[in-house]
Amino acid sequence: MAEINNPFESNQAFKRAVNRGMVLDALRDGPASRLRLHKRTGIRLTTVGDLVEEMLAAKLLVETGSAPRGEGERGRPEQLLELNLSEPYALGVYVDKERLRTGRVNLAGKMTASREAVVENAENGTQLVAQIAREVKAVLSEGSPPLEHCLGLGLSLPGILNAENGSVLLSSAFPGLEKGPPLAQRVAQATGIARVTLGNVANSHLTAERLYGAIRGMRDAVLVILEPGQIGAAILSDGRPIRGMFESSAELGHFKIEADGPPCACGGNGCLETFIAWKYLRRQLIDKGRGDLAELGPVAFWTSEKPACAELRAEAIRRMGRAIGSLVNLTRPAAVVLSGSLAVHEKTMCEPLRAAIRRETLKPFGERLEMPAGALGLSAGIVGGASLVLQSVFTIPEVAAV
Repeated sequence: MAEINNPFESNQAFKRAVNRGMVLDALRDGPASRLRLHKRTGIRLTTVGDLVEEMLAAKLLVETGSAPRGEGERGRPEQLLELNLSEPYALGVYVDKERLRTGRVNLAGKMTASREAVVENAENGTQLVAQIAREVKAVLSEGSPPLEHCLGLGLSLPGILNAENGSVLLSSAFPGLEKGPPLAQRVAQATGIARVTLGNVANSHLTAERLYGAIRGMRDAVLVILEPGQIGAAILSDGRPIRGMFESSAELGHFKIEADGPPCACGGNGCLETFIAWKYLRRQLIDKGRGDLAELGPVAFWTSEKPACAELRAEAIRRMGRAIGSLVNLTRPAAVVLSGSLAVHEKTMCEPLRAAIRRETLKPFGERLEMPAGALGLSAGIVGGASLVLQSVFTIPEVAAV
């Protein structure tokens, strides 16, 4: 977008962007006529009409027929409008130590195509970028609308990132990505997608749940992302995500649980993530004489009903509850949303974790705290990546309609 130097022109462009976002957001509740959008948003009817024509031309909206007449109404029936769910789309890429998930997501947050692959080489940044490009091109080949309808690619991964230039500052999972040109630039070149947005995985999940899931309409919430061997958190405060100096989450995995604990990949000792890492858990099983269970692998461990696994898992969950409870006492959210692949396991993961969190929170907070599982389930990673792009379509600054 061209830089606007004139303050008046800049202000007008901002107003138009705000109003466009409000109209689009209003249509997420269902089809509406121009008059109904005017009433829903409070934006002047003529402004609504101009914006609708602009968005019809941009293929963001479609007309779907006539609105039913009210009793006694006269004149030409009003045309209904709705979000265009067949043409505009965003690409979402989610990558952790083990898996690379890629998908195509429409304006309603629905995946219309997806793929999953095992990460081939987490240590080699060049090879990882090449694998991302292959997976993206494979998704695009699966009946995607033309590339001109692609709003952009959102790449979600763990670590501390520079959102402005799309580079990785620190990632214990992918140290190879910290070197060389910015990751967003490399992925754009490898995929041919001009707009690539980089986001921390927990913040991306938060964005997806704000747009399409369990956090929609909330002002204050904490999202905890639970993956085998990984844990992270993102904070929503007074309707705004807290990102701090860089694009990073609350770094829950690096809360110091025990000062003299085992070394962590971050360079510290006793971080929460070291106690839930498969390397540590496997060693504990072997020391307890259960070498047979040490071959289960990280995913099976977190769902196993074997007593030795359940005992060790209970201790890990106790540590998680201590860290999350401290975060609740600090931020005082209305809800803690449990997201990630482990959050779909209600009995072995979510129920005991909720109990552990309540034990660690101050009574006034814990009694009122909601702790739902994320609404997006296993699709949260891909939708979270795509939401890094889609949030620019629906984000509404907290100002009055103009």
